[in-house]
Amino acid sequence: MAKESETLKLLREIITEKFLESHNLPLGDASRLALSAVATIQEHFRGDAIYIAVGTAQRLETRDLEMWEAFDGSNYAALGMRYGMTERQAYTRIKKIRPIAMSRLQGSLFDEA
Repeated sequence: MAKESETLKLLREIITEKFLESHNLPLGDASRLALSAVATIQEHFRGDAIYIAVGTAQRLETRDLEMWEAFDGSNYAALGMRYGMTERQAYTRIKKIRPIAMSRLQGSLFDEA
């Protein structure tokens, strides 16, 4: 039997841990799902070197969407304090995330079915 690469082993362990923590799955189920996820990644990227981005943009968008959900129309200062920014920065983030959040809620009239 071929030896599992250290990267794939670590990936499987990380995914298993995430399933255990986030989804309260039994160890056997979490391990099987992680193995399946890693196998899918292997099939898709077989032999390729892949780059995994830091994900800063996704983290910031997630933070901004959380801010939007906590936004009540006038709590810029409180949001700024909560997320470690000034009131003005909170205002700017809310202003930028508003169209993104609204489009996720409303969808588009021109989306193809």
